[in-house]
Amino acid sequence: MVYYLFDTSALIERYFNHYKAVLDPMYLQKISKEAFFYFPNMCVVEVFNTFAKKFYRRKEIKAGEYKNLCDTFKGHIRNGKLLYPYNLYRYHNQNADLIYETEHTLEPLNPESSRPRIAYGKCWLSSVDILIIAMGMELQKIHGKNVYIVTNDERLAAVSNAKPDLFAPAIYLRTATTQSLPHP
Repeated sequence: MVYYLFDTSALIERYFNHYKAVLDPMYLQKISKEAFFYFPNMCVVEVFNTFAKKFYRRKEIKAGEYKNLCDTFKGHIRNGKLLYPYNLYRYHNQNADLIYETEHTLEPLNPESSRPRIAYGKCWLSSVDILIIAMGMELQKIHGKNVYIVTNDERLAAVSNAKPDLFAPAIYLRTATTQSLPHP
């Protein structure tokens, strides 16, 4: 069994049908009962907020699509049907202590990059990102080394992959391939 911990950035890509070559095989693993999907409960609001931003502020989606996205996501998290909402526990806060050093000593992404922000990510992890890595660490204690963080956040992937003996490895959607995906 493979255990995937999706962050908001990866889930949003799935709902807008991006990175299908990588995400579809994960979903096939889930359907075949070879994979289990976790989603941090604290990120539920981030997903709804992203849908709302695309509808209300950016006008990138129409009312029907906005409603459909919200209803679909609600269905996916209701009773852990597709995504099992993983709650924040004290162990995650304790694990965060083990992440700070890596976060603040790993070479930051270049904020002076000539590429747009979306292309190079951000320079530092948010507190939520640190807790996602901490959740991955705790899931490894429960399930063993077959736990992966799925993200489209370059910095989260860099920090998570910096200490493979301590942190759950990240699957960074921008560079992942079908061949690089874990298998049960």
